[in-house]
Amino acid sequence: MLKTCGALTLVAGAFLASPTIAQTLTIPTPDEAKDAVIRMMGDADLAQMMASGHVKIGTCKKATKAKQGDAVACTLAIVMGAGSSETQANFFRANGRWTAEPTQEDLPFPDPKVQ
Repeated sequence: MLKTCGALTLVAGAFLASPTIAQTLTIPTPDEAKDAVIRMMGDADLAQMMASGHVKIGTCKKATKAKQGDAVACTLAIVMGAGSSETQANFFRANGRWTAEPTQEDLPFPDPKVQ
């Protein structure tokens, strides 16, 4: 029994000591996210309203439910004037620029990172 426990301890210790490989996410800048959201909405009036606003990017993670394998899902706050609206979107690169689409990912809402 003692040898078994020792072997289990050794195996568990080796597993816990192994280095974890962190995956770096590539995410759009706030300006790139803003442009992508404007294109996703396809609304000229919204584009005009958002021209003087800005976007805050919150929590991002790899989008596991997206059609594109390299998509990231992010929360974002769209700030226009004194108001803001929090939303979520998938972002991926297409034709040399960021594209946004609605997401089905589980992200924090409200996200304290955009408050």
